[in-house]
Amino acid sequence: MSERPPLPRTGDDMDLPEGMTCGDCRHARRCIAMFGHIAEDLSCDWSPSRFQAATVQQSPACAGYTKPLTSRGAA
Repeated sequence: MSERPPLPRTGDDMDLPEGMTCGDCRHARRCIAMFGHIAEDLSCDWSPSRFQAATVQQSPACAGYTKPLTSRGAA
């Protein structure tokens, strides 16, 4: 697959929010896999735009865990 430049902002309602790219959308994996989008795109190819900012949720099991990862076998 050849690389292409990102879809630029076009000044209409298809532009992603300022500072956001396709890779920041909750639908990015699907659009990249099925439709050839790249994470750096600055406008949505769907009409109307289906951009929804992805949210990152921390697992409750990891809450408060701040110990740095170490290589296997290190204490």
